[in-house]
Parts: sequence; C-alpha cells; structure tokens
Amino acid sequence: MFQSRVFKFNIYNNGNILLDYHWTLSGKNGSDKVSFETNAERPQSATGKRRRDLTESDIEKPPFLIEPTSGHVLVGQQQEFRVTFSPLDCVISEGWLDCRVSNLAEARIQPQVMLRGTGLMPFCHFELEESDYITGNRRKP
Repeated sequence: MFQSRVFKFNIYNNGNILLDYHWTLSGKNGSDKVSFETNAERPQSATGKRRRDLTESDIEKPPFLIEPTSGHVLVGQQQEFRVTFSPLDCVISEGWLDCRVSNLAEARIQPQVMLRGTGLMPFCHFELEESDYITGNRRKP
C-alpha cells in the first residue's frame, strides 16, 4: 500500500586491479550495522508522521535495499547499483549505505551514500471484494 521508489547509480573502476565491494546499512550515527541477508518478517504499519533513525527499528528488515550487495568490478568497467526504498510505515527513515572496498588505497575514503525516505500512503485507498456487478449485467444503464 505504501509507495516504493528505486534509485540507480554507478561505480566506475578506473584503477589497475579488481575492485571488490560489500555494502552494509547503518543508522544515522553510523554505529549499528544492518544486514541485507535476513528474511525476517517486516513489522506492521502504523500511522502518523515521525522521524526515525534506522537503528531504532527496521533492524530485521530495513526499508532500504541495495542490489547487488557484494561483488567485484573489473578494471575499466562499471557496476550499476539499485537502491529500493519500500516502507511499511508512515515515517521518515534515515541512514547510510557504507561500501567496504577491500583493496582501496589507505588515503582514499570508503564510498558512503546518505539515505532518507518518507513513507507515504495514498490519499484514498479502497479494499473491495471481487464482484461481477458490471460483467454480470446487474447495473441499470
């Protein structure tokens, strides 16, 4: 019932060796890491607008997902990443995507992407049972 969004970005390997990467999700403060590998059930939705750091909840199943989560980029090639925001609550979720590049030079900073998404519900939502009112010619023209 909530609106989902997908964002894409690329990482280029313009170095001379294979670029190995692994993404993790952390809260706004950057301390608590969230794994993408869980299959736990998501929490039930609640109403209202409030701000929430990813570390306060969503640990089992975060609203943000990145694909692919790990792998490598060949020399001279690029890798496209898809970040999906799929909320199940009417809150503003914030956090960081941290990329661990195993063979990055010590002087270089590991890639990091700030995440912020707002869970939105439609203005009007109808849950109606299936009916043959029109196809069964039960309405008057």
